[in-house]
Amino acid sequence: MGAVLAGLIGASPLASQTPDGSPSEARPIQLSGWLEAELRLFPQAGLYDTQRQAYPTLAGELPAAGALGRRRQHRWTITGFGRGDVDDRDRSHVELREASWTWQPAAWQLRGGMLMEFWGVTESNRLVDVVNQRDQREAPDADAKLGQPGIAWSGPAAGGTLEILALTYHRPRAFGSGHGRFRPPPTFVSAPDYESSAGRHRVDWAGRWSIRARALDVGLSHFRGTSREPAFGNDAAPRPRYAVMHQTGLDGQITIGALLLKAEAIHRREDGHAFGAMTTGGEYVVGNVAGTGGDIVVFAELTLDERRARTLTGLDRDLFFAARWNGNDEAGTELTVGGTLDLAHRAHVVRLEGSRRWSGNWRLVGETHLIGRQRAPELGYLMRRDSFVRAAIARHF
Repeated sequence: MGAVLAGLIGASPLASQTPDGSPSEARPIQLSGWLEAELRLFPQAGLYDTQRQAYPTLAGELPAAGALGRRRQHRWTITGFGRGDVDDRDRSHVELREASWTWQPAAWQLRGGMLMEFWGVTESNRLVDVVNQRDQREAPDADAKLGQPGIAWSGPAAGGTLEILALTYHRPRAFGSGHGRFRPPPTFVSAPDYESSAGRHRVDWAGRWSIRARALDVGLSHFRGTSREPAFGNDAAPRPRYAVMHQTGLDGQITIGALLLKAEAIHRREDGHAFGAMTTGGEYVVGNVAGTGGDIVVFAELTLDERRARTLTGLDRDLFFAARWNGNDEAGTELTVGGTLDLAHRAHVVRLEGSRRWSGNWRLVGETHLIGRQRAPELGYLMRRDSFVRAAIARHF
């Protein structure tokens, strides 16, 4: 349920010449992107004196993609992102989220560079999605990702598609400090510790086999390498530690008319311990509500995680409910209401988000994020005063 602003894609054909001097076919470059001015307001004073209650920022994203060769065997994709926060320098950053080259001479393909992978099917908690690191600086729900250096091969196998990835240069999760919100305590030590003697330069391996058979989509994955989720000790000065993990994941989706049934499950072993976790539920589409032409998508999911309070997402025994209304009007009006409820402690997060185009390329966005009844030792206890409202205006191009 992330607040992702999609760019409007436009093509700009570039003419070139072949070695013999004759004009070649047009080779379009697809450009899209957005620029956004945002203001986040926190009604409550922070836990620490350095934290503020208003955070104005400017952000932008620029994706570009193109192809080379008459048969377009070579394709490239680049996505750059940047954010500048006036009062929180730790949230200010520039990121190359993707910069990859794809070669597809046949039914198989090879990619290399800064990769972006999306695994999983659930809405609230993608357990199997472990290739890329989360960008914790962007939002508390951690939908945004960091690019991952590596190479990937994919092709047909056993009636489905097999993808194998070799990944290097681990990217630790960035946690804010100083004047920012959603931050660890002041005694937090940001320098990470690694189980592997190779540290950030260990080569990780991942693979996923997927198949689509009529109404059923299934994926089976495995990851062996440095975990993207750090663990923390009970020391007075907590420090992130990244263990070497083995994770096997299964994700599946069944389509029954307007109903989608979804599930993800993992088994992970790290630091001599093993645990399991699962998220299951579905979504249902109600079309042309009350004759308005708008659609409503209703989501309901349950997460169970044996790690309990040690989960960084805070989702261990939680229910997720949401409803997303799309007006299907000229202004592209959307409204989402949803949240999560901890079944054990009744801790909850409620989120309301709406957006509407102001004109052809301008969009207004409003969001309210309410955090309640968080208790120690849950991670959300550190954010118990971080409910906020957000307003943004974005220019798409």
